[in-house]
Amino acid sequence: MSRTSIALVGMMGSGKSTVGTLLAERLGWAFYDTDLILEAAFRKPVAKILREGREGSFRASEELLVRMLMSLQEAVVATGGGLWLSEASRRRLGTFAYTAWLSVPHAVLWKRLERQGLEARPLLEGEDPRTILRRTLSEREPVYALADWRIEAAENDPSAVVRQLVRRLRGEGLIARPDVAA
Repeated sequence: MSRTSIALVGMMGSGKSTVGTLLAERLGWAFYDTDLILEAAFRKPVAKILREGREGSFRASEELLVRMLMSLQEAVVATGGGLWLSEASRRRLGTFAYTAWLSVPHAVLWKRLERQGLEARPLLEGEDPRTILRRTLSEREPVYALADWRIEAAENDPSAVVRQLVRRLRGEGLIARPDVAA
């Protein structure tokens, strides 16, 4: 199976959904956000699913969803922050998509998450959310680094990140249309 799609991986707040939407529009490809798909299936927000102690069933559903997405072509997939931690999901995503880690330093992530509202982030609940974020990021970075590409996404301009991704995809021969500017 050849890889004809792209999957965006990285921490919560790294911009996967925003960048993914813009990239799909630029390319004329379909866009899939795994968190939004699973929220529709569970009929509740991811934060509520995790707070209810249903992380196991949520992660199993992520695995099933990745299997279902394997037949996609010319698609942009924004993954949940924890999906890439599963070896099975990494392997499956790699069969149909190039994977891009949207890398954002701790300080920038913290500002973004604070602006978005920490109440929607159960992973950060505890005595010191900033320390929890720092620890989680340091634990996950080596796994995120297994992606095909590392894309610096600290800039607040998502279109700059999209341009980086378009250049990478063009380099892989996935974009032949001259009307898609980098």
